[in-house]
Amino acid sequence: MNHSETYSSKVSQLREQLNRTKESGVLPKDFKQDLTELEIEKDNLLAKLLPKYQNQEAQRKKVHLNIKTLTAYQEEIDGLDLQDIVALSKSQFIILHRNGQLQSVLCSENTAEIKIGTPVKLFGERFISLTKFDADTCLALSQSGFIFIISYKDTLMVKQVSEQVIPDFKQASILLSLSSTTFLISRHFPVLEELTIKIGSDKICYELKSLTKIPEIEWTTGIALINDTVLIGDDDGEVFLLQKNESEWHFSHQSTLFGASILKILPLSMNDSVQQDILVLTHENEWGLLSMDYDNQLKLNRLPKTPGNFVDACWQQETVLVQTDDGYLYVLEKIASKWCLNPYATEEEQFLIGMSPLFDHDYLSFDLEQGVFLLEVERLNQGEDLLKLKFFEECDSNE
Repeated sequence: MNHSETYSSKVSQLREQLNRTKESGVLPKDFKQDLTELEIEKDNLLAKLLPKYQNQEAQRKKVHLNIKTLTAYQEEIDGLDLQDIVALSKSQFIILHRNGQLQSVLCSENTAEIKIGTPVKLFGERFISLTKFDADTCLALSQSGFIFIISYKDTLMVKQVSEQVIPDFKQASILLSLSSTTFLISRHFPVLEELTIKIGSDKICYELKSLTKIPEIEWTTGIALINDTVLIGDDDGEVFLLQKNESEWHFSHQSTLFGASILKILPLSMNDSVQQDILVLTHENEWGLLSMDYDNQLKLNRLPKTPGNFVDACWQQETVLVQTDDGYLYVLEKIASKWCLNPYATEEEQFLIGMSPLFDHDYLSFDLEQGVFLLEVERLNQGEDLLKLKFFEECDSNE
């Protein structure tokens, strides 16, 4: 007897017990416990069945990107030229504009409304980099070399946390958050340095340490952290591995992946995963999925060439959205532990800027005309979604 037959048998037994209870008025002693265990068994069974139905051609054709315009209440906005967006929570975001201003964004999960706060720009300061700091705050660097903590409580709060000015900082930017207090930065391209922020009881200071044991790499903006390993993409289409042994960073090895400059390296799983899946985009229309196991062995699976040059990508749960400069928006899905392009879900004429995960399965995005959008990838996301299917009408006949 297979799992589904066993489950059906238990359901029948509980139904019989319930029918007898209607006559006797006495509920069996273990009925509630048996019902709870059956619910768990149902969830496990649906989870096992989910990839099977996700991979059906009929279901893949039904996957589509639903783009909803959100009602934006904004106190003040002078155009939208987004440089970066950082999520403080599932519904709170901080935007960094290219003019150096910061702005808060609040989303309502129950309504199609969004509130955009007043832009914040300190006199004499221009913010040039923004990254997540801890659960409720993010860290910003100004062009003059000061460090700021950004938080939101009814309004956007900006607090200078360093009295020290980081020297020669005008062109520096945070490339990668290594931990809640440690970052990789560059003040003198292409030299990388480790910036550690030390939080004391009465002051916050920083420490800079050069990564002296790695070669000078003509790196591009593509960089990501995989466990204790940093991946850097360069202008020649190569990916370099940097690994930390005790307190020292060491150059591991390099792999030539593409013939074009690396645009973005995006991890598609949490850092505690045994096997890492990584999306690599170039400045042209080359892309691929890089697999990385616990031995840091890299294997590239090239994705098919598509129209448009890539500009950005964003990962959320088991989907990825990829943007191009001519308005294409591609959808990648994770099915049975493998990532693949869904050719049926591609959208055209979508000129969006900036994407960030929103709530559990959605995305937040903007356009150049101050529009704000909710991007929903409508698909079978979880086992419970199978209960909504009309199996005899919608599933393949051989199932």
